[in-house]
Amino acid sequence: VIFLAIEIKKTYGGFTAMFVVVIVHFCYKGYGFIGKVMTENLGLSLGLLALAFFLRGMRVARIGSLAIGLFVLTVALNVRAGAFFVIPALVVWGAFHNSESKFSLKQAMIFLSSAAGGFFVNYLVVRGIGNTQGVPFENFGETVYGLVTGYRGWPSFYIDHPGRMARDAWPFILEILRKNPENLLIGIFRAYVDYFKPETMFRF
Repeated sequence: VIFLAIEIKKTYGGFTAMFVVVIVHFCYKGYGFIGKVMTENLGLSLGLLALAFFLRGMRVARIGSLAIGLFVLTVALNVRAGAFFVIPALVVWGAFHNSESKFSLKQAMIFLSSAAGGFFVNYLVVRGIGNTQGVPFENFGETVYGLVTGYRGWPSFYIDHPGRMARDAWPFILEILRKNPENLLIGIFRAYVDYFKPETMFRF
C-alpha cells in the first residue's frame, strides 16, 4: 500500500494517494481479512504492488517496470483467482506501448515472458509446498454456477447438488446455459448492482 501511495502521489498528487489508501483500507476491512491468513490478503497485497510497478513504468517510460508489474499481477491472480483475461489484454497493450502505435514483437515477447514467469512461479510453489493432487482453481466451477443461476452465490451449487465437489459443477453449468442462457446476463447484472451498493461494494 505504501509503495502504491508513493507512486500515485508522484503522478496524481497527495489527495488522490490518500483517497486510494482509504479505499484499500475499506476493501481489506470489508470481509474481515484483518488478522487472518487467507489468499485474499496476499492477492490484494501483490495486486497493489503490481499496480505500483505499472504506474512507475508509465511515469518513467520503462518497459522493465511494466514487465515486472505484469509478472507480479500474474502471481497475484494465481494466489487469488480473479480477472485472468486482463493478462492477455496487458500483453497486447504492452506490444503497442510507446512504439508509435505499431506492434512491437520484442515488447510482446517481454510481456508474454513476464506473464508466463508468473504462472511458472505458481507452478513451482504448488509443486514444492502445495497439494499436488488438487485441481488448480477448483472452486471456479461453484462460483460460475452461482452466477449462471441468477447470482445465487457459490453455496447454491452445494444446496442444489449435495455431496458433489466443485469440479463436478461444469456439466450442470452447461446444461443451465443451454436451457436458460439469460440467467448468466441476469447474474452479471445483479453482481454489478452489488458492486456499486455502499453496503457491499468493498467486498469485490
